[in-house]
Amino acid sequence: MPSHPRRRVGRLPAALVLAVAVGCGAPTEKVTPGRFPGVAVQAQAMSTSPAFADQAGDGLLLSNGAPARIRLDGSLGPLESHPGNVQPPGAAQALFPLSTHAALLAASNGLYLVQSGWMLEAPWGPQLDPTGVRGTTDAGDGSAWIAHDTGLYRLKAGALSELKVGGRSVTGLTAVVASRAEDGTPAVWFAHAGGLSAVVTSDTGLKVRSASLPGASSLKFRTLAAVGDSDTAPGEVWALTDTGEVYRDAESGWRRLELPAKATSLAAAGRTAWVTVEGKGVTGAPLYRYDADARTWETVDGLPAPSSSLLAADASGAAWVTLTDDAGAKATYLVAKGRTPRVRGLDQNMQLPEGELVVQAAFPPGPAPKEVHFLLDGATDVPATGPLYSLGGDTDDGKPRSYSFVGLSQGVHTLSLKATYADDATAERVVPYAFLPSSQEVLGWDKDIRPIHEARCAKCHVSGPGIPLDSYELWKANAADIVTYVREKRMPADGPLEPDLILKIQRWVQGGQLP
Repeated sequence: MPSHPRRRVGRLPAALVLAVAVGCGAPTEKVTPGRFPGVAVQAQAMSTSPAFADQAGDGLLLSNGAPARIRLDGSLGPLESHPGNVQPPGAAQALFPLSTHAALLAASNGLYLVQSGWMLEAPWGPQLDPTGVRGTTDAGDGSAWIAHDTGLYRLKAGALSELKVGGRSVTGLTAVVASRAEDGTPAVWFAHAGGLSAVVTSDTGLKVRSASLPGASSLKFRTLAAVGDSDTAPGEVWALTDTGEVYRDAESGWRRLELPAKATSLAAAGRTAWVTVEGKGVTGAPLYRYDADARTWETVDGLPAPSSSLLAADASGAAWVTLTDDAGAKATYLVAKGRTPRVRGLDQNMQLPEGELVVQAAFPPGPAPKEVHFLLDGATDVPATGPLYSLGGDTDDGKPRSYSFVGLSQGVHTLSLKATYADDATAERVVPYAFLPSSQEVLGWDKDIRPIHEARCAKCHVSGPGIPLDSYELWKANAADIVTYVREKRMPADGPLEPDLILKIQRWVQGGQLP
């Protein structure tokens, strides 16, 4: 995460009316939303269980006791039990996000990682009862966290360890999410029997802090969500209680949201949060969308059914929802504000070393845009043409060409994707990322990469279910795929690599894959 210390806001936008809440002492933010027509892509009916949306726009949702991979256009993608599994997953129970492109599946036969069309047995899965998982989150530092009935667990370097407070397990866990602590430092928030707390990393190890939200110890939190960092503002943690109250911790501290009706579900990704409310709330509009960059609320008009359940939010600002009509019929939709494009190949807050990357635009079904432009830091304008819409253009044989990021300054940058349609409608996606130029160090496979392979890759890619990668020659031959999978946190199968190890692999590949 970029470094964003807590900043005091001198004046809030006029749309946000704040008053002192009676009794709890927390300010109240009255939600007075505007309206926008929702653009919905229909998929087959799915379960109303919380699900997962990756940063490319695809969704992983449950359907009739099995996970289903739903593409941006609503069609089904392949998803199978990996042939190297000892046993298939069995009946699916729940899905949880584990990284930008991977989810954790709790199934009758254990815990499985779902990514790239495969369901793989989690190597550490036997340590946890799959029915006890209550939430997961990717901390962004090479660790993932699991809230479980038996305690709070950290998955790092392929090993699972339990966080204990005062020598005791954390009990009554209901949710966990990575976001900013109240002082702006990176943290992992968790809701538990004692209220709401955050784990931060200090020089002496992990420290647990209680939230400063007044009355938090007496509240029962059902859902936690996080609005991510941008290049100009820090992220936010959001919380939904079992009584339907929604709280958010922004730059000026905690406040309770005063919605038109009782909140029933909450989800967030990228710079957008979504909330559903009980009944219709505002007539015909039970779904609310918060834009953290504009600091505005809007309600979705034109949905084909009056009742909605949030399944997942994706980083583009869209959300997967199940809509229920007055007769009880259900359908699943991907709801967006406008014809939201997706950026594939560059994820939110990704860390890039000096080098090249294939970056493409993808669009939901409907008319093709008449113009597509990529903008780097709002200045460098790169037009792109279909059908590939590649930032680097096309090769002579019709494949997307990589784009060179060489020459950028170190720090946080933005890539904007803007599309204009024949009816003059526009759509935009902005992706912040960190650029970390390569050092002058010469990296070699035997000295620098082999230790990573032996510690994190060999268990699957020597005698395990993965393709063989037990030599320098095999790593070199598969270098492009390896970089993609570790950068997108699809691999290793036992959890994401630490950011410095991902960067080391990228730099080794870009430095010529020396032996």
